[in-house]
Amino acid sequence: MKDVLEFLENIGANSTLNRVNDVAYKSFVKSMSFNADIENAIVSRDFKTLESVVGSTGEFVCAICVPGEEPSDLKVAA
Repeated sequence: MKDVLEFLENIGANSTLNRVNDVAYKSFVKSMSFNADIENAIVSRDFKTLESVVGSTGEFVCAICVPGEEPSDLKVAA
């Protein structure tokens, strides 16, 4: 699961990667050599399936924290 999390973190942090077209995105995901179930979940952006495939017991969360902001002040997007 660590490699999946690192991949997702890389996509989110890299402004070039998070703007590529669908063909380039699919090619990039395939280049990571994930198993087919993980690859399909990432390519289709089906994160509920991805959670299940990698054995996550919780939800993946992407957050941007502002310095000085208390965690209780964070809003959760649906």
